[in-house]
Amino acid sequence: MKKFVAVICSVFLLLILASCNGEKIIDDITTTVVDATNAINKVVDTFENVVLRPLGKEDDEDSVKGPMNERISNKNIADATADFGFELFGYALQSDGNALISPVSVMAALAMTADGANGQTLAEMEAVLGMTNENLRKNYGSYVHPANSDEQLEFANSLWLRNDGALQVNKNFVDRTVEAYGADVFSEPFNSSTCRKINYWISENTDGEIRKMLSEIPSSTVSYIINTVLFEAEWQNPYRGNSVRKNQVFTNANGEKQKVTMLASGEYGLVELGKTKGFIKRYDDCDYAFVGLLPNEGVTVGEALASFNGENFVDAVNNPKPMKVVVNIPKFNLECKFELNDALRSMGMPTAFSSAADFTNLGVSPFGNIYIGKVYHNTFIRFDEKGTKAGAATVVQMDAESAPVEIEYLTFDRPFIYAVIDTASGMPIFIGAVQNL
Repeated sequence: MKKFVAVICSVFLLLILASCNGEKIIDDITTTVVDATNAINKVVDTFENVVLRPLGKEDDEDSVKGPMNERISNKNIADATADFGFELFGYALQSDGNALISPVSVMAALAMTADGANGQTLAEMEAVLGMTNENLRKNYGSYVHPANSDEQLEFANSLWLRNDGALQVNKNFVDRTVEAYGADVFSEPFNSSTCRKINYWISENTDGEIRKMLSEIPSSTVSYIINTVLFEAEWQNPYRGNSVRKNQVFTNANGEKQKVTMLASGEYGLVELGKTKGFIKRYDDCDYAFVGLLPNEGVTVGEALASFNGENFVDAVNNPKPMKVVVNIPKFNLECKFELNDALRSMGMPTAFSSAADFTNLGVSPFGNIYIGKVYHNTFIRFDEKGTKAGAATVVQMDAESAPVEIEYLTFDRPFIYAVIDTASGMPIFIGAVQNL
């Protein structure tokens, strides 16, 4: 069974959110073209002869595994993730383009980064993430810990440290990252060989779906923190036979009509949220589901998104109206790339990206002050008859310096919003929008 891949690459000073437009790359959220993302994907490395040797795991694969807690069921944690996710998604969404982010991926990456922050830097990050550093470590640490993986959703984390004297790392920071997040720790010279190893680690933990996240390591970079999430699930009720309808019409955000394959089904439970109505479709033998949200007639995706917040979303998907919903939704296959720096600054954490940043809990460098240089986020999703496969990679690079039967008919023949949620809490793992096919 193939894996629905969500990759979170968090690299201490680099998160990319460049841009996304299905089969083409569009301008990033600040209208700045990130040339590096094009170069990153031109060459695919076969990773021959690459060997990874995490510290402390040479002889024992389980030697640095931390504690495993129950999966997140706290509504406050789900609300914080949803609030953060939908606000960030608003920055990623272009006027007529497709978009997809993984709020869990970005939250996990920033949670590990925040553990190295102090003072005003930490206060801003906590405010943006909606949780204290202690709660992030306890709740997100347990949620994305490798020991908490299941058949559908798998996690891996790693911490990469430059070992040529450019970083004097705080041992307590390393210990916390290992204990709370189950991270592999690598001590490397941060040369071209290290770059290949990082890409190999990401590829190995994303079923080979994301193979070249980095093209090079800047000379100023002293640390990377990486988190990967892989998820795959098939539908509880797959689309078969007459449920698969070819040559149907989808109207893009710009008014262009396009032929698509629609997938038809009858679901139970109407989601009413802001200026949208939607449905929930469950994946088989797991606590995950797909949520489709169709904006009301005449309402754009942007206007629909502005009509609710994360807490509204969690409440709505946890309390659908008990009625039958007849759904037609297109198959789709999209990829997105983003650079998140400007979005995160605008959301309230500018200090982390400036010379005033305080990451002394991570360590110090003779080069100068440590700060976040870039934040990159790459995603993809495939939605078809059998199920859903998706992936996300977040890289943070640290640089120095039962009611009566009613029927609702929903035909997703125009731009719409969607999400993949953890049904134990309603927390969105992925949030996306289809505006062009």
